[in-house]
Amino acid sequence: MAMLTFRNVCSVPSSFQLTGIPGLESLHIWLSIPFGSMYLVAVVGNVTILAVIRVERSLHQPMYFFLSMLAVIDLVLSTSTMPKLLGIFWFGAGDIGLDACLAQMFLIHCFATVESGIFLAMAFDRYVAICNPLHHTTVLSPTMVGRLGLAALLRGILYIGPLPLMIRLRLPLYKARVILHSYCEHMAVVTLACGDSRVNNVYGLSIGFLVLILDSVAIAASYVMIFRAVMGLATPEARLKTLGTCGSHICAILIFYVPIAVSSLIHRFGHQVPPPIHTLLANFYLLIPPILNPIVYAVRTKQIRERLLQVLKIETKKVISSAMLRLPYNHTVETSATFFLVGIPGLQSPHLWLAISLSAMYTIALLGNILIVIVILMDSSLQEPMYCFLCVLAAMDIVMASSVVPKMVSIFSSGGSSISFNACFTQMYFVHVATAMETGLLLVMAFDRYVAICKPLHYKRILTPQVMLGMSVTITIRAIIFMTPLSWMVSHLPFCGSNIVLHSYCEHIAVAKLACADPMPSSLYSLIGSSIIVGSDVAFIAASYYLILRAVFGLSSKNAQLKALSTCCSHVGVMAFYYLPGMASIYVAWLGQDVVPLHTQVLLADLYLFIPPALNPIIYGRRAGVKHLLICSKPPGRRSPPTGFSTAARSGYEQYSSGLLVNPIQQVSEDLFRKSTCEKGTHPCSAAELFPALVDLLQPSFFTMVGPDGNESSATYFVLIGLPGLEEAQFWLAFPLCSLYLIAVLGNLTIIYIVWLEHSLHEPMYIFLCMLSGLDVLISTSSMPKMLAIFWFNSTIIQFDACLLQMFAIHSLSGMESTVLLAMAFDRYVAICHPLRHATVLTLPRVTKIGVAAVLRGASLMAPLPVFIEHLPFCRSNTLSHSYCLHQDVMKLACADIRVDVIYGLIVIISAIGLDSLLISLSYLLILKTVLGLTREAQKKAFGTCVSHVCAVFIFYVPFIGLSMVHRFGKRHGSLLPVIMANMYLLIPPVLNPIVYGVKTKEIRQRILRLFYVMTHTVDT
Repeated sequence: MAMLTFRNVCSVPSSFQLTGIPGLESLHIWLSIPFGSMYLVAVVGNVTILAVIRVERSLHQPMYFFLSMLAVIDLVLSTSTMPKLLGIFWFGAGDIGLDACLAQMFLIHCFATVESGIFLAMAFDRYVAICNPLHHTTVLSPTMVGRLGLAALLRGILYIGPLPLMIRLRLPLYKARVILHSYCEHMAVVTLACGDSRVNNVYGLSIGFLVLILDSVAIAASYVMIFRAVMGLATPEARLKTLGTCGSHICAILIFYVPIAVSSLIHRFGHQVPPPIHTLLANFYLLIPPILNPIVYAVRTKQIRERLLQVLKIETKKVISSAMLRLPYNHTVETSATFFLVGIPGLQSPHLWLAISLSAMYTIALLGNILIVIVILMDSSLQEPMYCFLCVLAAMDIVMASSVVPKMVSIFSSGGSSISFNACFTQMYFVHVATAMETGLLLVMAFDRYVAICKPLHYKRILTPQVMLGMSVTITIRAIIFMTPLSWMVSHLPFCGSNIVLHSYCEHIAVAKLACADPMPSSLYSLIGSSIIVGSDVAFIAASYYLILRAVFGLSSKNAQLKALSTCCSHVGVMAFYYLPGMASIYVAWLGQDVVPLHTQVLLADLYLFIPPALNPIIYGRRAGVKHLLICSKPPGRRSPPTGFSTAARSGYEQYSSGLLVNPIQQVSEDLFRKSTCEKGTHPCSAAELFPALVDLLQPSFFTMVGPDGNESSATYFVLIGLPGLEEAQFWLAFPLCSLYLIAVLGNLTIIYIVWLEHSLHEPMYIFLCMLSGLDVLISTSSMPKMLAIFWFNSTIIQFDACLLQMFAIHSLSGMESTVLLAMAFDRYVAICHPLRHATVLTLPRVTKIGVAAVLRGASLMAPLPVFIEHLPFCRSNTLSHSYCLHQDVMKLACADIRVDVIYGLIVIISAIGLDSLLISLSYLLILKTVLGLTREAQKKAFGTCVSHVCAVFIFYVPFIGLSMVHRFGKRHGSLLPVIMANMYLLIPPVLNPIVYGVKTKEIRQRILRLFYVMTHTVDT
């Protein structure tokens, strides 16, 4: 029976099963992120060290040969375990053959022993270099260095070679094949054996003693003799310089021996320590030295550091003389107590306009992110992992924007450029920590999408509140750990030269350049830190989306694929807006500083901090589930109202069911009333079930379009549409629309600014042009914000009074613009036909009177339009067919006789647009008659002064006439053409007018070119 039991328990395994980190299996995907990042850093760092030593002949010395050996050993150690560990974390590939397991065990222990021997050889090198410097080159010749390396390798093979052989020959039977470890560690395998393992244990302990104890004692003896020799030096400077050559080696020794000693002690005596701690310590012992060794040697070794920066094409400007650079860093060097930020170098003149734009973007970012946080905290249905991470992301965006924007606005608006030393480095610290945290949040959000799509059944079990909290804390700790040394290193540099920072905030590189000591260590640390954080995060995000795409394309249904991919659109958009400006800014700062102008570098760095906070809430507010608190989507189909509804409630319900009632208050009220009114059943309540409570809460007339008599009522709101048939694309179409609006505003403001600044342009033609630009800004602003709200947030409701106000603004401003174009035609007529009388006819007071007359004419002609509309009854659909309120569109919804409105509208068009276009044509007929009597050169010159105005006339009148024709004769309901024509009518003139006048008008063109020349010249000097 005993033999039967033995045979049932023990067997000869062909393979083992590695568990990864026992007890933390549910977090394997998450743990793969830091482990993969550390492995990537280790490989890149050690390969870089090898490449630099290979290329740089001045580093062909014993110390650096040993360092090359150390880098190779670190690569072998990390590569022997990490690919398999990541395979376990990502794919659950824990199976490993017996021979592969023994080979892995041999490589790990053998090269750990070799590494200890190399450290001993490096200690011997330091001893000879300091205690017997005259014999250093003869004792440690290249041949001797090679022999020492070979001896360390042979020692490792001889010491560790018997370990796998003893297991293979003496321990063939095992009671289990599951190794509670992430790699084949000697003791973890031996404990599974059924036979007597005392010989293996004693041999392993003996090897540990011979390697760890003897090598560490020999190294300690070397340093005792080194310290004795150093203390015999005459000056403290010589002692510090000599000990400085040992700093990197001492750090590397501590990095290697401390983890291995702690791991060995815990394995031998820490039986109460949880198994995950054992495994994590063992993995860190194999990862920490390969990561930190290249960093330590790159930062502390001048030759390696300089060669690295030379490879990366980093050239630093000298801020002080070379003699001062050779001064020792001591307490006599004074540090500036205040810095001065210049804003955007070379663009000081438009600082005020930049302050306005910046304030607008900051307000959008602040309100948008605060709204995101409030909505997620208030709505329990949104308290899921994705939205919790989004809440943290919004908080980080607020911190990142608030750390720089208030100071930048102060610089741009009032010239408050001074910032104290401590405030500067506090700002620097917050910017770097916030950006590091944001990239980490994008990574965990990618992990959330991976779990939700690839492992939906385990989503709630994996992403528990505790796990989410742990992820957030880990991201914060990682950012603090990586970014604290950077700010500390820069803050401890001496600043004894210029205190003018050529930037709009305390950016690391811009501040470090002002130091009168070598800023290379901080610059190198910044490069390495950003590479570790951003590089590893981007790599793992790409890996997550590779797995997501593989899972999605495995779905059978096309609709299921599209639905799954659509859940990732917001995250992909946010990543693009975060990483692309950041990568462009870093690339330009490091590699393009001699090619790209300084003001462009600063603008890129500023945009990198503005774009993500401003656009993230817009993207998630549109694509994610947060939008259902801000807008109301139409219900699926028309249904009959429940019994017991009042007339007002019944009417409102019918409009809601048919999609006519679209009101932001509905969804907000739905959340407010859901718990108190409708939580009687097991299913969530709909807006229709809540409608009676909403009608009682608000005035019934707000929802009804039909009065008590059943035939007429006054409208209280209208519903605007976006682009019929293109509802799914509206969100993306809003971006070019917004770009055109920004171009229109900036272009017209630039025209006004140049005409106001340049005294030679204070002539009638350019004063009229200023009026035209001002009208273009007002016309586009009266409609574009609401249109963008429709496209981005589906905010289609517009109150009745607001609709009438928008209608009056659009039509009256269009009438004013037509009058100004007529005045400009009269100016051209006088200038060409009666040039001697031009200055007396169009004096400045007369030009002002013409402008006032244009305003009064436009306002008086269009004022009756909203008055007529206000007195009309509305009993039909309240849905307009445009993205803004047009007179002819609104009056069609009335249920009364609108002939008066139609006739008056026709009279206005004839008396304003028709008459103006006729008079403009008459002016140009007279101009042509005069010009044709001139010589050919004079004709070209005269026509050249009219080209810009002719273009502006066509740009204004052609879309207007086209829109009018479509409205009068285009009977096709729901057509996209009238909406597009209407939007073009309001956008094309404001966008093209400043371009036409900027290109075709010589004086404006020269002034713009002169302005940019001055900016560029300022930057270059």
